[in-house]
Amino acid sequence: MSNDMLDAFTRHQIFVQRYATGQAKKFDAYLRRADKVIRDVLSAQDDVISSRKALASVIADITAGIGKDGVYGDYVELLEADLADFAGEEIGFTVKTLENGTTATVLAPEAAAVVAATYRVPLGLPGAMPPLLNGFIKQMTTTEVRRINNVITSGFSEGRTTMEMTRQIRGTRANRFNDGILATTQRNAYAIARTSVNHVATQAREATYSDNSDILDGVEWSSTLDNRTSNICRFYDGKVFPANEGPRPPAHVNCRSATLPSVKPSLSIFTGNEERVSIGAEGPEVVKASKYYTWLKTQPSAFQNEVLGVSKGKLFRDAGLSPDEFRKLTSNNFGKPLTLAEIKRKDAAAWGSANLD
Repeated sequence: MSNDMLDAFTRHQIFVQRYATGQAKKFDAYLRRADKVIRDVLSAQDDVISSRKALASVIADITAGIGKDGVYGDYVELLEADLADFAGEEIGFTVKTLENGTTATVLAPEAAAVVAATYRVPLGLPGAMPPLLNGFIKQMTTTEVRRINNVITSGFSEGRTTMEMTRQIRGTRANRFNDGILATTQRNAYAIARTSVNHVATQAREATYSDNSDILDGVEWSSTLDNRTSNICRFYDGKVFPANEGPRPPAHVNCRSATLPSVKPSLSIFTGNEERVSIGAEGPEVVKASKYYTWLKTQPSAFQNEVLGVSKGKLFRDAGLSPDEFRKLTSNNFGKPLTLAEIKRKDAAAWGSANLD
């Protein structure tokens, strides 16, 4: 891959993350609306909810006001519409960048087909049955409405006042309202928005790669080089998978990883001096392109320990393992981290070399 192409994809992934944050923050206006609905419904009651009939009425009003036909449903509609537009933009970026980085003619997939794929292809999240995008987004409405109604139902059973219920839902001013149920709702909505944006970006690129598989050797996984990168993303970083095969981001909720086209050398405008942006112990810097653990070798011991933990950090430095040997030793074939006991059983010699007993 040419340095210009890698730079374009790297810079664009920063844009994607910022776009995802912007989409997440759009939820704040809807959260304020939900807050008002909840306060209005509870304040219409007396000091306490007087009966089970009154409780049922409160639950029904809140469900109607903030559920799938209310405030949270409105946000879901906005997010899904924005994601459809974003898919088209991602196709355009991927096609243009491939055209600029290769000597081949690049085909553009139909935007409608890509949008359909984002809903048909499961997210790459862990679990036996990863969710589809539609269910992943819309489960927020039922989950968050249930969370609010559970507070009200338990408050009624325990004889709490409506003011106490409101405080539990909204949080306290002393803690800047970060200790209430709505703060949890906000965090969950942010995570859903960020993860959904990553999924759509991945599927837009995937469709472009698929339509141009004749000019590719495969699809490369690219993770963020910093101390927040998850084990599974560290494991996959730099690995090249066949087009239409293998794992794809998002690997987990709030995943920041992306994919890059591995263009056939005969068609690539190649320089051999590719660089990546990293955030190491010394802050942001541009480094020669390498896989995550190769980059981590260049960081101070304290930074390595922050990423890996003290024992794995010592194993990383002192066991005489190459970065790739360490990657394979400390994870299973699916990128799931092994425990220290499992690592010791897997390679007692390396464990002993690091003097970890």
